[in-house]
Amino acid sequence: MLIVAGSAAALTALAFAPGIRKLTTESRLLLAGALAFPVPAILAITTWIQTG
Repeated sequence: MLIVAGSAAALTALAFAPGIRKLTTESRLLLAGALAFPVPAILAITTWIQTG
C-alpha cells in the first residue's frame, strides 16, 4: 500500500513541477501516463516504429 501511495505522490509532484507546468495539459498527461505505465508505453512506441 505504501508503494502505491508513494508512486501517486511522486507522479503528482512531477505533474506540478515548475518545468512541467509550462507544458500544455495534453503533454503533461502524456508524460505522466508514460511514467505511470512504462511497459505499455514502450510496447506502443516499438509497435509504432516497427510498422513505420
